[in-house]
Amino acid sequence: MAVSVAVVVVTLSSGGMSIGPALLTPFTSYPVLFLAGFMLSEPLTLPPRHWQQLAEAAVVGVLFAVPYSLGPIYSTPELALLVGNLLAFAVGQRRGIRLDIVSRRRITPNIVELRFQPAAPVRFDAGQYLELHVPHRQADARGQRRMFSIASAPGADDVAIVFRESGSSFKTALATLEPGARVRATGVWGEFVLPADSSQPLLLVAAGIGITPFLSQLAALDGTDRDIVLVYAVSDPSELELLTGVGLASVRVLVVAPEPPVASLPSIVYLGPGRLSRERLAEAVPDLASRLAWVSGPPAFVDEIAPALRALRARRVHTDYFSGY
Repeated sequence: MAVSVAVVVVTLSSGGMSIGPALLTPFTSYPVLFLAGFMLSEPLTLPPRHWQQLAEAAVVGVLFAVPYSLGPIYSTPELALLVGNLLAFAVGQRRGIRLDIVSRRRITPNIVELRFQPAAPVRFDAGQYLELHVPHRQADARGQRRMFSIASAPGADDVAIVFRESGSSFKTALATLEPGARVRATGVWGEFVLPADSSQPLLLVAAGIGITPFLSQLAALDGTDRDIVLVYAVSDPSELELLTGVGLASVRVLVVAPEPPVASLPSIVYLGPGRLSRERLAEAVPDLASRLAWVSGPPAFVDEIAPALRALRARRVHTDYFSGY
C-alpha cells in the first residue's frame, strides 16, 4: 500500500492535481485496499521470509501503480499480482507438502513428538514453522489447520514436530494418528531464525513447549563452535527430556525447574526452582548485554521476559509465541 500509494500520488501531483485529491484518489479510484489487504496478503501465496514478503510487496506496488504497456500487455492489478505470485513461487515451497507419519513418541505425560517422512524434501530454515492440515469431524472454531514449529534440523531425513496435548479437536485428532497415516502441510513460514554470522554470541530463552524451534536450531548447529547460552524454564522436570539427544556440547544450558535435572543430562546447570525473572537472568548471564536474544514460550512468559531482556540491554530481542490450541 505504501509503495503503490506513493507512486500514484507522485504521478497525479506531477500531472497537476493538488496534494489533497492526489492523496485521496488511490483509495477511492484504485483497488489498492482490496489488492493489498485481501489478494496479495493471502498466506498460501506469500514468500516464507519477511524480507522476501516486503520485496514482493514493493515490486507488486510499483507494477500496480505505474502505467505501462509492452505490445499487447498493459499494466493491470491482475498482472501485478501474477508477477508477485511468481516471485513467491520462486523462493517458497513449490509444491504441496505430503507427510507420512513414521513414529509417535510420548516424551512426557502430555507432550508428544511426531516424526514424518515427506514425499519430497521440505525446504525450511531452522526455527521456521509449517501449517498442518488434518481433516477431522466436528472441528472446533479454529478449523482443521494449525501452525507447528519444526523440531528437526533442515536437511534431515524426516520432519519432526512436538506439541502439548489439549482438549482441542485438532490436537485430539492429531494425537490419535498412527504411523503410516498421511497428513498435508500447506507451507513453511517464519522469521524466528538465527543469524548466519557465527561470531555473534546468542542467548536462547524458552519455557515449556517453546523449546521446539530451538531444538531445530541446536540440531542444525550440532558440531559447530558457537557461543550460545540456553535458558530453559519448565514447570515439570520431565519436560527436560526434550533436550535428550540434542547436541549441547558447545551450549551452556541453564535450567529453572521445580527439581534438579536427572543424571542423564549432566551438562545442565540448575538455577533452582521458581520463576525466571529479570534479576535471575542478569545473575545467570552476566554478559547478556553482548548477546542477541531469542525468546520462545507461552504469551505471558514472552511478554514478561522480552521487556526484561531489553531492560538488561540485550542487543536485540526476537520473540515467538506458543499460545497452545
